[in-house]
Amino acid sequence: LTGGPSDDKRESQRTAFNVAMQKFTKSDKDRKWAVEKVEELAAQGYPPAVYFSGLLLLEGKHVPQNPALGLERIQQAADKRYGLALQEM
Repeated sequence: LTGGPSDDKRESQRTAFNVAMQKFTKSDKDRKWAVEKVEELAAQGYPPAVYFSGLLLLEGKHVPQNPALGLERIQQAADKRYGLALQEM
């Protein structure tokens, strides 16, 4: 079945993630918002955000570098069968 509450949540997460990715290349203020939104979505377990958050942590871009947590997040995304994360692992 489709159209239930979990589908609505996933669509909302997808939309928020796409907006964050667009804002990521804008001003510092927009980038700060985008990083916060990605972290929020990652905390909700949204696989693309978990993966992207892991990349940011690995590289130390716009967040304090934390390679161990970065790899852990990429693994979490891979565990959810997120394609880009699977390619990394």
